[in-house]
Formats: sequence, C-alpha cells, structure tokens
Amino acid sequence: MGKLSPPALIIIGALLFISWIFLFLVYLENSSQDPEAESTTAFDEGQGRRNKKEMWYEIHMDNRKIGYRCEEVWDLDKGILIKERTLLLLSFMGVQQPVVILGRYILEESFVPKDLYFRFQSGVYAFVVRGKAVGKELVVQAGIPGSLKEYRFPFDSPILISGGLRSYLKNLPITPNEAHHLILLDPITLKPLPMSLKVLGKETLEIMDRQLEVTLVEAEIMGAKVLMYLDAQKEVVKEKGLMGLTITRSSKALASTGLVSSKDLVFQNAIRPKGKKIVAQERLSRLELRIKGGDLIPEDHRQRRKGDVWVITRERVPSSPEGLSQAEVDTAGFLRPGPGIESDSKKIKDLAESLSGNEKDPIKVAKRFLAWVYARVEKRPTVSIPSALTTLEQMAGDCNEHAALLTALLRASGIPARVVVGLCINKGEFFYHAWTEAFFGTWVSIDPSLNQMPCDVTHIRLFHLTDSLPGPEVSSLLVGMLGKVEIEVLGFEYD
Repeated sequence: MGKLSPPALIIIGALLFISWIFLFLVYLENSSQDPEAESTTAFDEGQGRRNKKEMWYEIHMDNRKIGYRCEEVWDLDKGILIKERTLLLLSFMGVQQPVVILGRYILEESFVPKDLYFRFQSGVYAFVVRGKAVGKELVVQAGIPGSLKEYRFPFDSPILISGGLRSYLKNLPITPNEAHHLILLDPITLKPLPMSLKVLGKETLEIMDRQLEVTLVEAEIMGAKVLMYLDAQKEVVKEKGLMGLTITRSSKALASTGLVSSKDLVFQNAIRPKGKKIVAQERLSRLELRIKGGDLIPEDHRQRRKGDVWVITRERVPSSPEGLSQAEVDTAGFLRPGPGIESDSKKIKDLAESLSGNEKDPIKVAKRFLAWVYARVEKRPTVSIPSALTTLEQMAGDCNEHAALLTALLRASGIPARVVVGLCINKGEFFYHAWTEAFFGTWVSIDPSLNQMPCDVTHIRLFHLTDSLPGPEVSSLLVGMLGKVEIEVLGFEYD
C-alpha cells in the first residue's frame, strides 16, 4: 500500500482506538489461548490431563459472521487447563485485517492463574504475555516478541484471567439478583479490573436449532456490560456485548465457515458534525463547538469549556526553552519507558542520538524527530498493539504507531512526552485519532501523522496516556462515548 495523503491519515486515526475497544470487548468474552503456544511451564502427563471438552463458537457483529473461537478444557490433578484460539476478520478503510488471539492457561482450583500465555497477532505485528504465580504475586513478561518486560502484580485476594471466567461461572450460585465481585487481569493493558456478575433470571433461547432454558448473567466491567446465557450445565451458550457483538455456541463443522469482514470500523464510528462547514482547518486559530455526550472531555491550556460549548485555540510553541521550568508539572512519568514506549531500546536511543546530532535545544530536537517520523514511516492502516520498537523495525503504521515512536524518541532524549487520544476532523467528519504532546515548560501538541507542531484546532484531546495503550479507565470512558457524542460547529477564526 502506497503513501496516503495527509487528510486520509486522520481517518486511519480511528483504527486502533476502535479496535482497542473492540478487541478488549472480544477479549472479555473470549480470552483466547493457543494449543501450540509456548508457555513458562511444560505441560506433561504428570499433571493428569483428562476429561477433555471442546467447544466452538461463532462471533457475529451487526449480523455479520466475522470470526470464530475454539475452546478446549481439561481437568488436571489440581485445577484445569484451558486452550483457546480466536480468529477475527476486521475491516478498516476497506482493508480486511485478520486478527488471531492465541494462548493457554493452567488455573488452580481457586481459578487463580498458575501459568499463562497470551498472543495477539495481526500480520507482522504481535504482542505476547507470559506469566506464572509466584507466592502472592503474578509475575508477567509482556511486550513484542524478543523484547519482553517484566511486571509484578501482588494479590491478597484471588485475581482471575478472563479465560477462566467460564469455568468460574460453573461454580457460581444461581441466585436471582445476587451480585458477585471479582478481579480480572486484562492481558493487553496489564491492569487488574474490578468486575461484577449478577444473575438476572431465566428465559428460553434457541441455540443450534434447539430450545434451551438458560440463566441470564450480566457481567459489568469498566461500565461495559456483557450478557451471558448459561445452559443447565452452566456452560456459556451465548454472549452479547457492545457494538452489536454476539458470540454463539456452534459446532466444529459450522463455526469457521462463511466468514466475512466486519463493517468498516473507522467510518462506522465517525461523528458527522452539524452547523458550519470547516475549511482550511490547518489555518484555523480558534474553533467553537457544542459537544453533547462529551462531559468527560478535559479542559487544558488549548481547550476551554462553558456548559456544552468548547473553545479550542491553537497553542503557542515557545521560541526558546530558556527560562522555562518543569517544576509546576510532574513529568517523571512521561520520561520513563513503558509498554509500547520502548525509549530504553538501544535502537531507539541510537536513532534519537543520530537525529539530534549536536543540537541541544529540545524544541529544535523535537522538530527534527517530527520531520523524520512524518517523512520516513509509511502511513498504513494497522491493527496492532502500538509499539515504538516494532514501528521502527517495520517502518510502517497508522497514527498510533507514529505517535508511539515519536513519544519514545522524545523520552529517549530526555524530553517529557505522552500519547494523546482524541478526535480530529477530516472531510467534514470527526474521527478518533492519536498524536503526541511534548513538554517544553508547557505541553505542546505534535501530530507526526500530519506533520504539525502545534496541532490544528480540530484536534480535541480526550485523554493522555503514559504508555501507548489506554488503561482500563480510558478504555471505559471511550466505550461509554461511542455512538453518544454529537458535535455542532458554532464558529471559527483564522490566523
């Protein structure tokens, strides 16, 4: 795929923010593991593998069969072994993107993960999580293959992996209106998430041409709700989530046949504004919008709110960093490496040093990094877990990869930087987008996909991220905003 024109890049900006949410919801409903995947513990006959169960599911979105999941479960002498595999066909800007989620778990009798493996794969992009319980800690290595970082999660109460949720449900007391609370570890954001389960009642459901009496259980996590239908053996036979996502019990012969791509997740989630038509957005100095459903949008130095009316002004790039102080802002968290922001990688540090040369002015250094990323990294729709190191190795990606790489280069040079999640307009519609902010005594927006420093005023910041991935709080807020935000353009001014 060749270079895309700058306006098209904003459309690409929707790619991963929508897929983050979509894949996270799919993960809640199908934590996926690989029968052939490596693990941190050898699986041998000494663990007493027996009583194998194999279950197949179809994944539908808006009445389109876009994927399938296979789940295998064995009883062990102490606990259970779960292996799963999920395939999804996602569409972004007319490009079909197959996504495979793989892995496996050994769960103790209490359903706490003793050993786990998770792999997200989309084309050449991969994200791996390996881990095991060590005493009262879950020790996890996560990242791109060949560059895993270690994370430790202490737990006083049991922490579950959602791959074990279905087995946990089999031991759940079926008492109407009774709520159960637990903690799940999300392998993508590596965050423990509070989750509640509530038994709603019973109903009749048709599954595979059979009428079944099922128990309806509502799972809520980060404000997102998933409905699970349990048969008489407490096996999950159907699940319904957000964005028209439905997962239904099927057979091996039927589950993987007749697959089609999802509807285009970029255009499906665009916001068409009312009011005045914006032209020459790169020349705007001020933009006034009425935003409904955006109560959680933050104010900052470039976007101010009065009621539901927002005024966004183009910020000033300091002419010189001299005399500017970081004392008023805690920037330490935006200097360290993190998941997807591998600023301690030798490849990234060497590139940052090469591009900086003898230049000591951080503003001029940032402009060099911006120009290099914009000119050298191919603009390509990508379904991936954003990684600065992978982007540098592949030299391609969408706005998320561009923002991750620029952020890593800045941090590697001692310039505080962060990834920003937001909205930006293109061809009359607002799309989800990602860019970078760097700190020069004040935060300055930089868009490496559009070669802008500062960004034009159609960039509306929703959240900033310490790492390249939205944490559970951000994911929750994004999920809550989808399909609910309305924008009206009230007025604008030019330079």
